[in-house]
Parts: sequence; C-alpha cells; structure tokens
Amino acid sequence: MSYYQPALRRLSDLDAEYNVEPGYEDVRGFEVFDSEGDNLGEVKDLLVDTSDYSINYALVGRGWLAFIMGENEVIVPLRKMDIDQEDKSVHLDIVKEQLRDFPDYNTVGDPDIVDKVNAFWGTEQYKRPIEGRERYGRPTTIPVTEERARVSKEMEKVGEIAVTKEEEVERAPVTEEVHGERIEVEREKVPERPLAEYEKEGRRMEPGETVSVPVTEERIRVTKEPVVTEVIKLRKVPTTREVTTEEELRKERVEVEEKKGKEPAA
Repeated sequence: MSYYQPALRRLSDLDAEYNVEPGYEDVRGFEVFDSEGDNLGEVKDLLVDTSDYSINYALVGRGWLAFIMGENEVIVPLRKMDIDQEDKSVHLDIVKEQLRDFPDYNTVGDPDIVDKVNAFWGTEQYKRPIEGRERYGRPTTIPVTEERARVSKEMEKVGEIAVTKEEEVERAPVTEEVHGERIEVEREKVPERPLAEYEKEGRRMEPGETVSVPVTEERIRVTKEPVVTEVIKLRKVPTTREVTTEEELRKERVEVEEKKGKEPAA
C-alpha cells in the first residue's frame, strides 16, 4: 500500500467554480466501449484529487454496467481510456466480462480506493492500434449517396392577350321625313273689268315692283353619341399539362474487396 493516499471526490460535488481547465479533455457524457465494441455505458463523472485538484480518474456507469455493478460505478484511470473527441466516445482495453471482477468499494473517498483501482487496471497507458480502430470500437461508416431529382415549379410568362380598341368610320344613310313649302303659280283668265274694280279685291303692283314670298323647308340636323353595343370580358382560366424533362442523376456504387494477409506462423 502506498504511503500517501489521495482523497478523491466527485467533480459534480464540488462548487460550480471547479471545472475542467481549457485544453484538457472533459469526457463527461461520452459513451464507453470495451475492446470488442460493446457499449458499457457512459462517463458519469470525473474524480478530483483534492490534494492538488488534479483529475486522473473517471466514473463509468449506466447501460450494461448497471446490471453487474448496481449503484456503484466502475472507476477507470484516464490513462486507460482511448478518448475519441470526434466521436464523443471512450474505448477501454478490456472486455466487459472482466469488469465483473472490479473490486468492491463503499464510496470514492475510501482511503484504499486508489490502490485497488491501480491494481485492477495496471499502470500502462492504453491506445488503440491505428490498424485496429474498427475492431476496437464503433465501425467506420462510409455513406453511399445517390442523387434525387427535386422538382420545383414557378410561374413564367408564356404569352399574353392584347386588347386594342380601334375606331372605324363608315357612311350610313339617315332617312327622315322633312316638311317644306313650295309656291304654286296659277294663272287664271278672268273676264275683262276695269282695273279699279280689281284693286278693290287685291293689291296693285307697280311696274318694276317685285313681291317676295318666303318658301320654307325642314332641314335634317344630325347629332352623334356613343352607345355600347358589345363588351369584352377577360378571365384567367387555370390549365394543367404534363411536362417531361431529363436530368443526369449521379449514383454511387461501392465494391468491397477482401484482401487476406499471411496466415500466422504456427
């Protein structure tokens, strides 16, 4: 047993002013996988060494671990975690069945908890092999895409109706009865009598005198006014017709070729 036993506390139990310093990895909430890619749960909290306020351990729980650990979480040293920030995940160099042997403890403040944890996990730092990342966690996902035609419609002017009003002039006969006068001249032979007797019955005209008798006749006076004989009504009527167009749609196809390596030596 080591001479100095650090006192561990949950980071969530400390005041709000305590937090992970910028530049250091805060893995709280990250999913946790074993070396076979099985989901164990998630990082529930970080453990702080109150002697120097360093963070070297994390609590992993929920998920599959809840069935074997109950209320206690597994304490994992950060050195044994391969942290994938892009995937928000943590990978352990252990299979889930081995966690059944994790030592019992009452609280994270137990005086011998650090010795128990280090004895279980060892002191080596773990990193997944680059060539085996697909085997030690989530598989690499390669999206296969295919283009789809998306049809959108917009109103476009394809024609118009123009209405033009023009004036035409045509000659039309106008017939109407008109009333007038004319002078009829009638000469009548009468028995000869003295002029004095005729002057008593009528007017005597002096030589060179002209008698004017006005003759009248009605004249047609035409006035014009516009009248409506026809109206033009315009209305839009919706129409529907099918239009077919061709587009080039790209489609990806993936071929997978398995290349076998050399058989291991016996």
